[in-house]
Amino acid sequence: MDAKTFSDALLESGRRLGTTSTDFQCLPRTDRSRVAHTNPLLDLLANYDTSTFASGGIDFHPNPRDLGDRIDLGRYHGDLVVLLKASGSIRLEEFGTAHHVLGPIAQSGGAMLDALLISSIYFGRAALDEGLYDDHLARRQAADESTKAAGGDEYQPFFRMLLGCD
Repeated sequence: MDAKTFSDALLESGRRLGTTSTDFQCLPRTDRSRVAHTNPLLDLLANYDTSTFASGGIDFHPNPRDLGDRIDLGRYHGDLVVLLKASGSIRLEEFGTAHHVLGPIAQSGGAMLDALLISSIYFGRAALDEGLYDDHLARRQAADESTKAAGGDEYQPFFRMLLGCD
């Protein structure tokens, strides 16, 4: 999924849920010129305002930091969400411990956007329906769909954690 498709789909999902929550907004930036990126996630961070986007504790930096062989994209409950330059994959690293990998998140920036859209829709629906939030089967299904979108079983631990399974 590319950044524009993600932004549009997120906004449309919010509309369909009947929510005005800014969690469903990644609007185009107006504070700077467009910057072209081939990686959809970097494109989103460079050209869309993600400051109000919320999906299970992931917070993106408005200006990702170059760390040499990887890019610091943001945080998940205090730990680093990084993009590996060589492969384009996304992983979680422990904050304060260089290169200490906690686990893989997605095979690519586009796959991460696909997976985040699925989990965001689940969180939005669950916020409006307490029964859905307490439905462990529905939560696990959203985690499994996010895992598949992220690239497969390798990413399941992250999305089960993100969605509060187990």
